[in-house]
Amino acid sequence: MTFYIKHSDGTSFVQIADGTIDNSTSLTLVGKNYPLYGEIFNQNFAILLENSAFINAPANPTPGQLWYDTSNMVIKLCRDDGLNPVYWQPLSCLVQSTSAPTTVLNGDMWWDTTNLQLKVYYNSKWTTIGPQTTNPGLISVTGSNSLTVQIGGLNVWSVDKQGRMNMPYNPIVQVNGRLNGVPDTTYYAGAGLTEFQNYLPVPGGVSINVGLLPDLVTPVYIIDPEDFGNFGRFTCPVDGIYQVSGHMQTLGGASAGGNTHIIRFTVNESATDLIAQNSHLSTNNETHTLALSGMLMCTAFDVIKFEYAASSGAKISDSNGGFSIRLVA
Repeated sequence: MTFYIKHSDGTSFVQIADGTIDNSTSLTLVGKNYPLYGEIFNQNFAILLENSAFINAPANPTPGQLWYDTSNMVIKLCRDDGLNPVYWQPLSCLVQSTSAPTTVLNGDMWWDTTNLQLKVYYNSKWTTIGPQTTNPGLISVTGSNSLTVQIGGLNVWSVDKQGRMNMPYNPIVQVNGRLNGVPDTTYYAGAGLTEFQNYLPVPGGVSINVGLLPDLVTPVYIIDPEDFGNFGRFTCPVDGIYQVSGHMQTLGGASAGGNTHIIRFTVNESATDLIAQNSHLSTNNETHTLALSGMLMCTAFDVIKFEYAASSGAKISDSNGGFSIRLVA
């Protein structure tokens, strides 16, 4: 009488004829009336008891089978996703305790019940998987003045008792004032919408607040009052996202109609999406404020410029324009 052995899902596994044995798996399966069947059964139980403990993986494995790899002292699971060849997946040890386990192997995990953190062991040290802080999400913070976050011993940002956030190392540039080279009470006359000019404030109109970044040896002065050619330019000291805004007062031209003004930001002399324009229908008596703002993602040493242009005959105020740039992330 043939034995028909099935998988747990009911599909056919092996068939064993009378008086024979089957070695198509890692165990020896016995047919009816085979001699010495008791020895074979006991041998199979021994193999199962030790999870096939050996330096080499069991031959003819079955998906779901366990093997104790004695070379690495770790249990492995035979996996088969139907797409890749059958492979042995190590099953890491997960220990739950208040202190680090002393007998560990690479890949072992430890749930630190003191700090409520999951850690993995590799190359003789424990690395925290998460959460990265033992403070449970900053649910509450005590203190009468402010909360300060430090990285590497340096204050990265702080929140005062009114909830205002301060970022001491973020560079800030704010420039306001009349256009350099344009006499007081006069106006810049547009030369054409394709001829963009840098915003050039006089030295007295420059207000700079640039922090000393943690990874720089000396302060970064973005605008040099001695070099008029650099006005309107901002050199990014670090990679990051920069918040920019610019404004300018525009006026009508010498004749009514068709007086267009444009302001924009460029990065490394290339135009960005940050651009705004307006048009006037009358002469000098009509004034408007043209403004724009947005975010630019830049790398260190990129140059951001605030520029303007106006159609021929259109005018821009000599005293009401400016821009600001701030690193925000």
